[in-house]
Amino acid sequence: MTGAKLPMSLKWTDLLVIALTALIGSVFVLVLATRGGPTYSSTALINGGPGTTAAGPENTSTDITSRYVATELIYLDNLTDLIADNITKEVGVENPPPVTSSQDSNTNVIKMTVVGTSPEQAAAMATSAANTYINNWKSRITDDVNARQSALVGNLAKVSDKLAKLTLNKKCEGGAKAECESLASVVKEFQKDRVRIAFETADTPNFTRFVQLPTPEAALPTSSAKLLAVMGFIFGGAIGVLIVYLMVRRRQRLDPPTLPAAQSPAAHGKT
Repeated sequence: MTGAKLPMSLKWTDLLVIALTALIGSVFVLVLATRGGPTYSSTALINGGPGTTAAGPENTSTDITSRYVATELIYLDNLTDLIADNITKEVGVENPPPVTSSQDSNTNVIKMTVVGTSPEQAAAMATSAANTYINNWKSRITDDVNARQSALVGNLAKVSDKLAKLTLNKKCEGGAKAECESLASVVKEFQKDRVRIAFETADTPNFTRFVQLPTPEAALPTSSAKLLAVMGFIFGGAIGVLIVYLMVRRRQRLDPPTLPAAQSPAAHGKT
C-alpha cells in the first residue's frame, strides 16, 4: 500500500514548517502580550437620561431618551481632557488610557469603561471618570434650573402686578372678571412651578447618578491566554503557508517537471 500523496508538490517537511511557524506565532503573541502584564477593564454604569433615576420620567418615549443620552455622550467627548487630568490627580496614572463611553442598548444608562493594569487601578480610574461626568452634569443642571427660576420669577412678577392693578381698580368685579380669574390661575401655576424648581435646585447635589459603581471584584481581564494563543497560532500558520508557497515555487523553477516519455518531443520523431 502506497503512502498518502500531498498536493501541489508539497513535502512532509513543508507541513512541518507550517506547524512550527504556527507554534512560534502562538508563543510570540503570548510573550508579547504578557510583557506589559495583564490588563483589566472596569465599567461604571451612569444614569444618562433626563430623569433622576435610570428608569427615566414617566411618559417619555424611547426616542426622546436616546436623543438625550446621545447629547450627554457629546458632553462626555468634550470632557476627555478634564477626565484624563482628574484620573492623573486622583489615581496617579500619567497619560491614562482613553475612556470608552456608550449607551447601554436603548436604556438611559451610559457605560464608561477604562482599562488598567490591575482590577483596583481600572476600578479607580472608572470611578474618577464617572465622577467627573456626574459633577459636570450637576453643574449644567444647576445652571439650567437657575435660569428657569429667574425667568419664572420675572413672569410671575409681571402677571401678579397686572392682577394687582385690576384688583385695585375694582375691575375684577366688572368686565375684567374672566381675565382676573385667568391671571389668578396663572399666578397659582407659577407659584407651584417656583416651589418645584426650588426643590430641584436644593436637591440637585443629592441626585445619585450611579447605576452601578465600578469595583475591583467586577473588573474583567481584557483577553484570555487561550484566545491569544489561537490568534498567534493562526497568524503563525498563515506566515508558514506563505513560506511554503514560496518554497514550492522556487523548487518548481529549479526543478521543472519532467514530461513522460510518450509526451517527449524525441518520442515523436521529426515533424
